[in-house]
Amino acid sequence: MTQLNNNSLYQIVEYRDGRAFINPNDYYIGQALAEYGEYCQGEIELFTQIVQPGDIVFEVGANIGSHSVWLAKRVGSGGRLYAFEPQRLIFQMLCANVVLNDLSNVRCVNAGLGKVADTVYVQELEPKLINNFGAFSLLDRAGQAGESTEIKTLNEYDVPSCKFLKIDVEGMERDVIAGGSQFIKLHRPVIYVENDRPAFAKELTTLIDSLGYKMFWHAVPLFNPNNYRLKKENIFMNKDGLLESSLNMICIHVSDQRFSLQNHFTQVFPGEQFKPPSNFKT
Repeated sequence: MTQLNNNSLYQIVEYRDGRAFINPNDYYIGQALAEYGEYCQGEIELFTQIVQPGDIVFEVGANIGSHSVWLAKRVGSGGRLYAFEPQRLIFQMLCANVVLNDLSNVRCVNAGLGKVADTVYVQELEPKLINNFGAFSLLDRAGQAGESTEIKTLNEYDVPSCKFLKIDVEGMERDVIAGGSQFIKLHRPVIYVENDRPAFAKELTTLIDSLGYKMFWHAVPLFNPNNYRLKKENIFMNKDGLLESSLNMICIHVSDQRFSLQNHFTQVFPGEQFKPPSNFKT
């Protein structure tokens, strides 16, 4: 990692959904908001068809809130967003961005979600060094010396409904869903979950299938040609010159008749080997 010649740890930028504190050393989310005024806009374009005013939404792995601000504005004063982020410094930026955008319908929770309630000790990433802070994983770091971090379970939450559940937790997706099985069975939310680790894909899809869901691939390039700032240069290309993307699944309960995704998305079948769509490049 290379240290930046930057005197300020935080900067405020305007972006598509409002304003945000960013860490300029964050070379994915922070850099995207600064350069393009958005991050993974294709995900939000899909959410526009799913999330409605008045909904209760859970966002597990909210990071600094690049999507949280949009979600909170979308559900409005009649809805609520629960946003979970375990990294202390990132969580503080999440809270700041909620305040910066004048949002009162967000409950920010400084915790991870997992299979069982627990406390783990993690060594957080150095904020003054260039890094991908969104790639921080409790799975990789639990048990090391560091700050105590609370792990909750989704089943702990007693809410009247949950319409949308977004999970981006760097390999702990299985644990979040296992620890929220009763919650999911009760509310049957649309689930949007990252699935980009081949070693975990089979167990993840089998678990989601057991809860009565159909799964479909949704791959979103990090670079959007129609970005908010109308920048033409794509800074998100891997060493082979291929577009970097976010790889997720959109999961719909079989009882939910609102969406016919099989006409638009490639279906993911439970237990199959990792077979991402052809437009996913890493």
